[in-house]
Amino acid sequence: MKTLFSFICSFIFLTNLFSQSKIMVVEGNNIDFGKIYKGEKITRKFTIKNIGSDTLEVSNVQASCGCTAAMIDKKKIAPNDSGTLSTTFDSKNFSGKVSKTITLTTNDSINLQLPLKFSVTILQEFTLTPQQIIFKEVKLGETAIANLKIKNTSDKPLKLLSWKSSDKNILLFNFPQKEIAPNEEVEIEVKYTTTTSGTYTNTIEITTNGKFQNNLSIRFVGVTKN
Repeated sequence: MKTLFSFICSFIFLTNLFSQSKIMVVEGNNIDFGKIYKGEKITRKFTIKNIGSDTLEVSNVQASCGCTAAMIDKKKIAPNDSGTLSTTFDSKNFSGKVSKTITLTTNDSINLQLPLKFSVTILQEFTLTPQQIIFKEVKLGETAIANLKIKNTSDKPLKLLSWKSSDKNILLFNFPQKEIAPNEEVEIEVKYTTTTSGTYTNTIEITTNGKFQNNLSIRFVGVTKN
């Protein structure tokens, strides 16, 4: 009787051992999305394959930040079958080389938490120097002055169309009326006439004809003393 019981237990153990789900990302677990422009959204699809002998269950898909959306079309994948993981990355708040992770929670005993990593290089149509204007401290009634450099870092001519700010004390001079050639940099003089004492802060919004960066937002801050 003990022998029969031991045989049954061994059979169940071996059955469970060899009847397992096993996940594979066909494209690989570390993907390079290539180059895109800031403000562009990029979508990629990955093939999630079950190379095991039991049903693969994907119970959760979690992206590492709100900039990435990820969704799988099948929660349960039969042996030798595949599902599709759709991933969309929004680059509007990033520049340079960026890496993100999507984590799949599965019933694969080897990969209960499978990280899928991707990287992308984000180019810019325009760069701003500085990215934030800090005016030097001036006396009440005086005018604070700073310079803003804007460079066309794309491969085609671009134009600055207009600017605005809700603060009426800010003025921009030498605002370019012509197209800015690739790699060309223009310099704009920014003046703020102080009317109250203390700290002031606001933004300048510049509209462009860029395909992805059609609005440039520059924050400015300064202090007025009596």
